[in-house]
Amino acid sequence: METIQEKAKLLLTSKFPEFKRSESFVEKLLECGQMVTVPKGTLILDIQEYIKVIPLLLNGLIKIYREDEYGNEILLYYINSGESCVISITTCLKNEKSSIKALIEEESELLTVPSVDFITLLGEYNLLHNFTYDLFNLKYNELIKSIDSLAFTDTKTRLLSYLKREANNRSANVITGMTHKDIAKDLSTSREVISRLLYALNKEGVITLKNKEIIIR
Repeated sequence: METIQEKAKLLLTSKFPEFKRSESFVEKLLECGQMVTVPKGTLILDIQEYIKVIPLLLNGLIKIYREDEYGNEILLYYINSGESCVISITTCLKNEKSSIKALIEEESELLTVPSVDFITLLGEYNLLHNFTYDLFNLKYNELIKSIDSLAFTDTKTRLLSYLKREANNRSANVITGMTHKDIAKDLSTSREVISRLLYALNKEGVITLKNKEIIIR
């Protein structure tokens, strides 16, 4: 029977193939890290918290977002399998408190690495440094696209782009368990606006609304 350690190693090397270049690095990650399964809807990081661990996402989906004092949210980016949270890494390096929230969007398997160990490994292994640099570029570009969309794109187009991204993140053309209010929060608009636009897209045949599902055509 496969042990938890063996499963963690298999997932780590398959989801983060660049790590396979150093067996010693993988072993150190597994030695200091802990594999955990986190249920959907769990807030794993809140604003004004210190970063205690760096998550390496093996399976699942994590939403990274900002929230103001009135509870208004704006989606920054998602963490997909084979990725980590670059804002958490940079915040940890500067020993600052978190400016973001991290929410488990789908049940997820994580390898959580204590921040102090992650920083040590970052100094010892160029491959982790390169991984972090590439991740920063990836998420920076995603943030730029989000800002461009917010500033220059009408809400209907933003909504359709958002739905396609949600479907792509889930590797399916069906989005389930997401309310109009949830979508409105991510797009920084009202539930009424989202409901009206969803029904318009449904009427145009671009999507199909069925019970609590949104099907992308």
